[in-house]
Parts: sequence; C-alpha cells; structure tokens
Amino acid sequence: MKETVEWICFVIGGILILSAVLTHIFKINLGGASVEGQSNLGQKIVAFVAGWIFVLIGGVFHGLGMYIAYDSRSIQPSAQTNAQPFQATGNDAPGRVSSPDAPARSRESVEISGDWRSSDSFTYRITQTRNAIKVDCMNVYGQVVGDGTGSIDGRTVKLTVTFYLNGARAQGSCRLQVSPEADGMSGNCQVGMASTMESWEKIE
Repeated sequence: MKETVEWICFVIGGILILSAVLTHIFKINLGGASVEGQSNLGQKIVAFVAGWIFVLIGGVFHGLGMYIAYDSRSIQPSAQTNAQPFQATGNDAPGRVSSPDAPARSRESVEISGDWRSSDSFTYRITQTRNAIKVDCMNVYGQVVGDGTGSIDGRTVKLTVTFYLNGARAQGSCRLQVSPEADGMSGNCQVGMASTMESWEKIE
C-alpha cells in the first residue's frame, strides 16, 4: 500500500510539472482570420507548484519507508543476540535424570562379619560396620598374631594387616573378591615382597 501511494504521487507530480513547463500553444481559425495564443500563466504556476507538492509527498512516503525498514533490520539481530537458548532441566526433560551435585551412591556391600580361615591356616576375625572393616589375625593355636583395617565395596574387600611373628613386624595387604554365596573369598595377598594367591572360607 505504501509503495502504491509513493508511485501515484510521483506520477501525478510529474504530469503536473510537465504540463506547467511545456508551452501549450493553441490556434483558432475564424472565417479566414486566425488567432494564436498560449495557456494562462497563472494556471501553469499552479500546476507547477502542485506537481512539486505531489513529488514531495511521494518522497516523504519513500523516505519514511526506508527508515522503518532500516530500523527493523537493526533491531532484529539485537533481539536474536539477547535471546538465550532453552535448556531443559529437571522436569523439562522427561526420562532424563541430571543431578551433578548429588554424591555417587556406593554399591550395596555384602555382610562378611565372622571368622574366615585362609589357605595357609590362619584365622581372620572380621568385624564389619557398613563399609569399614576391622580384622584380627590368629594362628592355629588361637593366638592373635596380627591386626588391621580395611573396607568393602560391593564384593571387593581390601585389607591392610600388621603381623607380629617371632618378635618382628611385617606389613601385609590383601585384595579379595567375595563369592556370590558370601561363604568364600579369593584373591591376592602380599606380605613384604612375597605375594600369594589366597582362598578363604567362612567358618562361622
């Protein structure tokens, strides 16, 4: 609609200006006599001024349209820049659980409290409190020859034991895996530089 108004004003203004600028000569024959003349000067001035008014109106509409178009183009990128991408969180993303601040849950550990006999005939008395373990080591005569602590994660047991043998102290460690029935454990134990594969069975 705006472009139509512009062109109509330009066309009307152009026609009026041309009609005012071009000299309109007329000739009349009267019984052998002829009269020549031209259009009234006042009419030409009025047409000239009116033509320029229409041209100016068309120019105003054209300039206003260009300003509006430029202003809309300059605002649109700013609006796109300020828009923040939507990020689904919590209930906005069904089926997706996201809790980075939540502590990782430990695997459920089996209960291994009780007495265990190793393949080298030592007895280990284990007391379990949640994932923490306290252990006492006894020889075949029931004498305590070592003690230590450890932990259990799921079915993996880690022990650190200090042995007292013949008046000397020796540091030992074991990493054992509990059987599915929780009546046996097997893995590697090391005392000093010596490393052996151990198999423990629960005796009570």
